[in-house]
Amino acid sequence: MATDTATNDEKPKTSNMRWLDNVLYLIAAFFIPTIFLFDLYNRNRIHNPLNFEHTLIIAAALAIIGVALLLLFRLITRTFEGALIISLLAWIGFWLFETTYALAVNLIAPLSRELWLAIGVVSLVIISICFRLYMPPFNKILPAFRILAIATFILFFINFIPGLHHEIVLHSASENDSNAVFYLKQDFNITPTLPSPDIYWLHMDGMMSLEVVEDFFGESQDFLRNELAKRGFIIYEDAYLNAGGTQIALPPLFSPAFYDSYFSMRLEEVRHLLRAQRYITITDLLAQDGLGLMDDIMTNHEVPRAFSAAGYETINISFIQAPFQKYSYNRIYNLYSENLPLMSNNSLISNFDSALDQFLTESSSLIQLISLAAPISIVQEQLLAPHAYESSDDADGTQWLSIPMHTEAVNHATANKPNTHMGDLGLFLERQLYRMLFDSFSVSSPKLLYMMFAFTHETWWHMHDADLTWGDAPFIDLYIPAHSYAAKAMLTAIDMILEENPNAIIVLQSDHGIHSDDIKNYLMDIGYTEDEVLKLYLSVFSAVRIPAQYGGLDAPLAPLNISRELVNRFVGQNYELLP
Repeated sequence: MATDTATNDEKPKTSNMRWLDNVLYLIAAFFIPTIFLFDLYNRNRIHNPLNFEHTLIIAAALAIIGVALLLLFRLITRTFEGALIISLLAWIGFWLFETTYALAVNLIAPLSRELWLAIGVVSLVIISICFRLYMPPFNKILPAFRILAIATFILFFINFIPGLHHEIVLHSASENDSNAVFYLKQDFNITPTLPSPDIYWLHMDGMMSLEVVEDFFGESQDFLRNELAKRGFIIYEDAYLNAGGTQIALPPLFSPAFYDSYFSMRLEEVRHLLRAQRYITITDLLAQDGLGLMDDIMTNHEVPRAFSAAGYETINISFIQAPFQKYSYNRIYNLYSENLPLMSNNSLISNFDSALDQFLTESSSLIQLISLAAPISIVQEQLLAPHAYESSDDADGTQWLSIPMHTEAVNHATANKPNTHMGDLGLFLERQLYRMLFDSFSVSSPKLLYMMFAFTHETWWHMHDADLTWGDAPFIDLYIPAHSYAAKAMLTAIDMILEENPNAIIVLQSDHGIHSDDIKNYLMDIGYTEDEVLKLYLSVFSAVRIPAQYGGLDAPLAPLNISRELVNRFVGQNYELLP
């Protein structure tokens, strides 16, 4: 009787333990896919515009799918332990699809991605059937499965907590919390009696200063110098920015309080470093403070917010993907290369007229995150399918929206464009950029327009490979034709603006010089010092036009003082000028 009683007592205990184990496995299945997702978020949030709220949405969806897969595999294998193994293998295969595919192609045989996906799915089915038929003795190693399940919880929190901390820091800073590690100015002194001219800020991506181009390449810049002078520009001949890349350069230019309170100190710590080490170091420094430039700073630039507070319409037009600027502007339009179909109507500037419009605009980053969260490239291609474009050399612009009164000038400017990896698509998008500039003229004044011209950058930087030669020319020799073409495009845009508004204020400002590690290595191999290469790296083109009726300019404005001067003159006294 005593033995029977003991046996009966053990059965409920065993049943309870099995029930607890099953719950443990279900929770583990809930967390497994999100471990990879939050690792992706943490690795990318500095350099890419990943939205934490969107990441949570994707995490919830993946977690539900994870539980559903575990239950499905449980039906096939007849045990939760077998189902947990299959689920873990499935998620590892999902997230490492491209890595395993590359290994298979290199080590086994050429095969398509679809075939490799089919092999993976069939392999999981075969393992599941084997578990069902032969029933491995999982009961003997139950502690190992419990440890595995608990390990998933630990790994989840290791990856989730840094992202959550990052969000907490962001929100405390955006509320101007006195304990925040940095400060973004959000309240501005507004002086209503100040003049309100239209301001056009042309971002000349990757274009170096006139002095550096002449000294390094021996290429006279007198023509460009004279053409800008005739149009009223004061040029900063040897301008530099201690940045070296777009993401690092824009916050000092557009968020002076952030620069003064925090970022200048961080930039000083990387002053001596070149591109790769500079980005790695500053990323680590920011991560120590829970910051990311893309989602923390570049979506909240101070200068457009200041002008918006003063009654300006603020517009963002970009040739390349630049969603990091969109939240700072009233009206936006970005050309996302071939990944975003162009609008075909006559109003290419989108406006947030309702909460629904804003949600739909912001949801584009959710789609991009879904594509990142689906590392299987077959899925990515369906989510971000290239749009089929056609180009035309017809003078009337039958395949692209014509630009009234400027079609001939734009055709002339794009007629001899240097070849790039984008081919006809790049030419088509460039013509659309001019069209959007023209459409912006219909936006009521006063307005502040930020427009990214990536012609220099796009022509010589984005090649199919990292070789130092293109044809028979050294890679660095591509810079001069790219620079010349960018200058021609810039002058065309300036003339369009001045024809519309002869009193417009225009800023021409670039963000970096030649910041290629391959170029750096090439130049140092042929005898240049690191300081000389750094000079090319940090050199920027800078010129400003302020008509006399708005006070004019007696001397060139240093790049970091341009936005400060504009805000002080036309919004109100808000910033101190730097020496």
